[in-house]
Amino acid sequence: MWKFLITAVLLAVVTAGAILAGQQMQAGPQATQMTEMSCSYRSGLAQVEACTTLIEGSADREDLDDETLATYYLNRANGHASIRDYDSALADYDEAIRYYPDEFLNYYNRARVFRMIGDYDAALEDHARAIAQDEEEPAAYTQRAQTLYLAKRYEESLPDLETALEMEPDNAATLNSMAWTLVTLKRAEDALPYAERALENDNEEASGSLDTYAHILAELGRSDEAVDYFEKAARVGGNGYVRQIQNALIHHGLLDAVPTGVFDLATREAVRACAQSNCRLLIGIDVEMAEQ
Repeated sequence: MWKFLITAVLLAVVTAGAILAGQQMQAGPQATQMTEMSCSYRSGLAQVEACTTLIEGSADREDLDDETLATYYLNRANGHASIRDYDSALADYDEAIRYYPDEFLNYYNRARVFRMIGDYDAALEDHARAIAQDEEEPAAYTQRAQTLYLAKRYEESLPDLETALEMEPDNAATLNSMAWTLVTLKRAEDALPYAERALENDNEEASGSLDTYAHILAELGRSDEAVDYFEKAARVGGNGYVRQIQNALIHHGLLDAVPTGVFDLATREAVRACAQSNCRLLIGIDVEMAEQ
């Protein structure tokens, strides 16, 4: 719908330029500006199409420098990645780097795509390049920590999380990542204060923080509290989160039902059995799910 709306606006600009004296020369720049906005701020196929228009027209623009052209390729790569066309995304990130090798986002975003396809070694190389470009960006460290976690290199991810927390000590997502990594390592006592700070900073409104806290409580033998927090996470996370834990319960042999996304009595009782036995509901399985 938005693509057609933009096309209609562009046609209106061209028509007005043909009718009104003195406006014909403005149609081209206006159209280019709108296409650049779509290339920068849209996503998916609309973004890919807008950026492609700009890239194909770059040979006719004497004012275009390598940094701007690299940005077109970077944005088109992001569009490809958003529709899971990872091969095209990687090819465009390569072009962005060829034109402008000093841009942090080229490596930061390419690393994320490498991680999505399970090429953790390539992702880690790009994480290192991104950090070399901007050592003061906390997200560069949290993203590398996430890749290390998914590669099951849990201990190695901790220093990056510590670095990010030194920069942003109240970042709830990073606090939660630290707590989750520590409980994965069976260090629930160490994880607890990070989880409590995460809950405090996001006002218990993030299903991820609630879920992590529930896992820690189960690990500490506080099973009744754990069940309550799993249920809170279900209320916040909705059907998608509930299906995730139902699939995990089936994996652990604690639920014999088709995942419905509804936190019903059977699901609650299965969660209780898991918490009482400390089945470590999503720990480890989260890696498997991310790699699927």
